[in-house]
Amino acid sequence: MPELNELAEIGKKLVNSLKLSKSSPNTIRYRSAWAQAEEACTRLGEAISNNLPAAVVVEAACVRVRRRRGPLTSELEDKRNARTVRS
Repeated sequence: MPELNELAEIGKKLVNSLKLSKSSPNTIRYRSAWAQAEEACTRLGEAISNNLPAAVVVEAACVRVRRRRGPLTSELEDKRNARTVRS
């Protein structure tokens, strides 16, 4: 069943993301954790039909993940922009 394989792959991404998230903030491993978590959320949202009761829970969890990332992304972008201006 392709759906089960997709869900298993998404689960692996989330487990790996959780492991990487234990790294210090502003490191490549930490940013990779966020990127993998966001990708997994997107894939999970696509894999779950909107007609399923679980879809609401999945959507809420994905929104929460993306909301938590917001300040981190802005902070990193500010630092990159500052480096570009100084160069």
